[in-house]
Amino acid sequence: MEGDRFGRDRPSESTHNEWNKDWVELDDVHIVAYLHCRGLEFKTVKQEGGRVMFMINGDNVDQLIREFHGGHEINVNQYVSSLKYVKGRLYGLKYRGGE
Repeated sequence: MEGDRFGRDRPSESTHNEWNKDWVELDDVHIVAYLHCRGLEFKTVKQEGGRVMFMINGDNVDQLIREFHGGHEINVNQYVSSLKYVKGRLYGLKYRGGE
């Protein structure tokens, strides 16, 4: 495992393909940023027509989304940094064609 810029462990490239095969598809950057703050990794996927979706991997995605809607408190600085990161990935794929 290696750390990301938010101080959380994330899978290294060698373990990336070993992730759980159950992916959840989302299109809300705010929820994805929250899930990223809570330690879940995501992939951006460009669909036909140019729409970008986020694929989230984790066993407890539904529970974390309920917590998001329930107002679970997280560090605002961490959330804002995560939101910028998620939006950067979105725009990077949508307009520049890369991730």
